[in-house]
Amino acid sequence: MPRNSLGACPRAPTCLHISGALRERFEICPGSVHDMLAALGLDALSRAQGEAVTSDPSTPLQILAGPGSGKTRVLTTRVAWLVHGDEHRAPVPPERCVVVTFTNKAAREMQQRLSALIGADTTARLVLGTFHATCARFLRQHGRRIGLENNFTIADADDAKRVMREVVKSHEEIIQAKGLQLKPEQALAEVSRAKARSLSPSSFRARGAAGGARASAAQQDYHALVSSVYEDYQARLAELQALDFDDLLTYGVRLLREHPDVVRNVEHVLVDEFQDTNAVQYELMTLFAAAKRHISIVGDPDQSIYGALPLPGAQLTKQGGGMPRWGIWRG
Repeated sequence: MPRNSLGACPRAPTCLHISGALRERFEICPGSVHDMLAALGLDALSRAQGEAVTSDPSTPLQILAGPGSGKTRVLTTRVAWLVHGDEHRAPVPPERCVVVTFTNKAAREMQQRLSALIGADTTARLVLGTFHATCARFLRQHGRRIGLENNFTIADADDAKRVMREVVKSHEEIIQAKGLQLKPEQALAEVSRAKARSLSPSSFRARGAAGGARASAAQQDYHALVSSVYEDYQARLAELQALDFDDLLTYGVRLLREHPDVVRNVEHVLVDEFQDTNAVQYELMTLFAAAKRHISIVGDPDQSIYGALPLPGAQLTKQGGGMPRWGIWRG
């Protein structure tokens, strides 16, 4: 139950103290969910929000709601609830929670919110960051298992442009002979789209060959050119022992596919702004959660970039609480 700093806790040996800004205000025992939320100052959550926060961790959960409805707040509170535990459920060790979002700014904001809820030390133990940062973390630790040295460099946007500019220039003779146009920026966009669909250079070339009968001669020439550029671009990055941002994801998928044991201890995966996931990020999410299949995602399908990808077998339940388009899917 919530107590102020002057109150005694009847179950003091098992009390958990709230860290951060609330440290001096409350201490709570691992009792009811309501007590925990009240102690955290979050008992003002709507009924739908509270239900989402405390939904059975063993069941996949998808939360759909509009802008300003408190989606990220719900997700961070759910992380705190998972790490805290209660009388019916043991705490989840922070290092066994993978918490993913899409931008560095969003990751920093989430880190700040969680630090206020569970303390900076506990928050630092979470696997928390963008998809790219999370993959980089696992690749630094386990990349050698797929032939990647752990001291690889990450090619930023300027580095990638510079490498692609060299590669496209090396194909200038073919470009002119075929009467084609391919700028470095265009080539990078083509390669990025291929990687977002989990297409390797060989898979990308094969897909073009498979559709050759329906394509014009110019389209076939263009696809063959992009395929060669893609192959040479990847070869040049390998020479530099570098990965571009898209490679972090595709290599992450490869690592988890071939060596699923590296995430065998992951107990829960939580994803913010899920509507922005592409195919490779969706696969990463499922691979991270492969051991337990404990997944919580939040998003707004009306803001989707690629199209919403609902959890398999989920059923939508509309919730009230005065929140715009608030819904919960349970697997």
